Amino acid sequence: MSSDTAEVVLQGVEFWSTVCEAEINLSYEEAEARDEDRIPTHKSFKFVLEHLAYVAPSLLQLLTRQPDQDEGDDWVPSKAASVCLMLIAQCVQDEVVPHVVPFVGTNIQNTDWHYRDAACVAFGSILEGPEPSRLKGMVDQAYDIILAMMADPSVAVRDSAAWVVQRICQLVREAVMTPERFKNTVLILRQNLAGAPRVAANVSWALGTLAQASYEVAQQNNHNVIPETYALSPVFAEIVEQLFATAFRPESAQNNLRTAAFGAVGDFISQSPNDCYLAVQKNTVQVLGQLQSILEKEPTLSSHERHQYGDYCQHLLGVLQTALKRLTHSDLAHVAQNSIHVCYQLLELHRLQRSFQAEPEALLCLQVLLELMADDFFKYVEGLNPHIHLALTCYSEHSIVNGALSLVGEICRNYETRVIAFVPDYIDRVVRLISQVNDPSGLVKPKAIQTLGDIAISLGTQYYNYAVMSFECLRSIAVPQDHDVWLDILDAILDACVGIINGLKGDGFTETTKSVIRAYVHFIIGLIAHVANDASSVPDGTISSSAAIIGEFCQMFKSDIATLVERDDFYAFLNKGKRSTNAKTKGFCNWALKEMKKLKPASSLGRNAAATR
Repeated sequence: MSSDTAEVVLQGVEFWSTVCEAEINLSYEEAEARDEDRIPTHKSFKFVLEHLAYVAPSLLQLLTRQPDQDEGDDWVPSKAASVCLMLIAQCVQDEVVPHVVPFVGTNIQNTDWHYRDAACVAFGSILEGPEPSRLKGMVDQAYDIILAMMADPSVAVRDSAAWVVQRICQLVREAVMTPERFKNTVLILRQNLAGAPRVAANVSWALGTLAQASYEVAQQNNHNVIPETYALSPVFAEIVEQLFATAFRPESAQNNLRTAAFGAVGDFISQSPNDCYLAVQKNTVQVLGQLQSILEKEPTLSSHERHQYGDYCQHLLGVLQTALKRLTHSDLAHVAQNSIHVCYQLLELHRLQRSFQAEPEALLCLQVLLELMADDFFKYVEGLNPHIHLALTCYSEHSIVNGALSLVGEICRNYETRVIAFVPDYIDRVVRLISQVNDPSGLVKPKAIQTLGDIAISLGTQYYNYAVMSFECLRSIAVPQDHDVWLDILDAILDACVGIINGLKGDGFTETTKSVIRAYVHFIIGLIAHVANDASSVPDGTISSSAAIIGEFCQMFKSDIATLVERDDFYAFLNKGKRSTNAKTKGFCNWALKEMKKLKPASSLGRNAAATR
């Protein structure tokens, strides 16, 4: 890491970053083993702690090697060193403090901006990992100096100072919440919103984090109650207007400024107390007006302008979703139709091949409206279906497809058999996605498979006509492949099987539905065997689905299933699931084990199922 060649330095830093990540994962594994009163599978040799006295000084020196010009997104040694130092802080926790604090104290007011900036970044990099009680006194001493650095002549230092303020608000917020310091922080952050894009971006993130911290303090540990007021109430409306103005700055595409500013607006709205509700109402109408204004301009936009305004649409729809969730039901009713109309217009532009690239956000906004409006949304579903059908055929655009799949699942969950007339088209398109789509993102097939389960459980016994086709579709794609991809597919298939089985169950299994499921028992048990053999890698949700199916099979087929489920590997993963911290997984595993105990040793299912396949 002492090389003069950047590429060599980056390799050295990457090595220590990788070691840190490995040791952090091992620490999680050790903690889990302690909770389960067992010996961990792997042991950490604490290489980072052992070599900290060498690694930390090298990284601190690299922090001083910033380019004189803004390097944008280029990955340079100083950036890599900052990330590595953050990982070290998480890895060795309190042990990092004595290796970094002297450097900060020596250089925080150095005449060379490179060293001031390095000290500032070093300080911010160690805020996550050490115990907050260890950091509180240190932050109290340094905070006012960091805040004053927001007026530093160097734009790089101002940028870093804003980033550190954001991290302090997030990780050691008690240091900021004293009245005088809070007031000064808000004032200085607002002044810097007009600064260089890189500074304003970090200031926006800092303001959003400050809004979250203020809201949580006002809740006084009662997280289910919206507070009446909070520390930002007197300036809430003014800051949100400033953030909107910042998001629409001509250079807001630089340094993720637009994303940061709109994100902060969303933070302010979602974390708003009751005395700011009128401002939120106004902001909701304002966002709808901005979206409508863009749509009115659409026919006259150039290609470059279309890209820019499309980006605005994406962000504005994100803010709109947040605002809609904050409104009361009566106030939501006043803006719902305009909100739906805007989303329809954006989806129609996609159909006309004049897309703003905002279809995923429009679909998600419609899903939010459906969740909030419940029955009042039903009248819009039929008109929405052509857009859903088109979105489900956008095979190369996974975000659009997944947005449509989420909406289909939500429609079916909310309206159940009321949408029975729409189901054939939904299932046809979902099955096509599962069976035919080349899925380079790895995100479409799992979502489509889960949606099949959502439709099944929503329709209940009326899903019977689609059961065989669904099981055959799932069986056709249950082919082990790349480990991570296979785990996602496996999780989705088992989740869908739970949906189909529970849907067919209704108030109790008939012999007809049992015979359909019986034909696929060996296939499903084979999937569960994969889970049992890889229990250390599969997520809790997969174990939960597997346990739920075993329990249902035991109840459905009783002693006939015994020889298929009474296996040592099944008992092992179910007993492991019993110790899960996830209540759902723990509950299903306990239930499955109880159902297995009721079984008698004789079994005929192995012969019968084989005959019916």
